[in-house]
Amino acid sequence: LWDPAAVDPELHRAPETVPGPAPVTIAPDGPTTSVQVLRWHAVAGADRYRVTLFDEGGDVIWESALPDTVAGLPGDVAFEPGRDYFWIVSARTGFDRWETSGLTEFSVTRADTR
Repeated sequence: LWDPAAVDPELHRAPETVPGPAPVTIAPDGPTTSVQVLRWHAVAGADRYRVTLFDEGGDVIWESALPDTVAGLPGDVAFEPGRDYFWIVSARTGFDRWETSGLTEFSVTRADTR
C-alpha cells in the first residue's frame, strides 16, 4: 500500500520558476512629434509579444499580439497633442508564461499627421 506520509515532499516539488528577462521598450518614450510604430528589444526564447497601448485614463486604445519586435499602428489610432499615452509589451517565454516590460509614457507634441 502507498503511504503518502512516507513520500519526501522535496522530491515531488515542481521546479522553482525564476522570472526571465522582461522586454525593454525603445520607442516611443517621452515627448515625440509622431508615432507610427512601437519598438522594443527582443527577449531570448520569446516566440510571441503582446503589446498594449493606453490613453491617459488607463483605457486600452489598441492591442495586438505578434512575433516581431515592431508593431505598426493602424491608421485609426490617433494621438492628441499634449495628452499622455502609455504602453507595455509582454513576451511569451514559455507555455502560459509572459514577462512584461515596465509601463512607458509618451506624448505627442504636435498633431500626428500620419
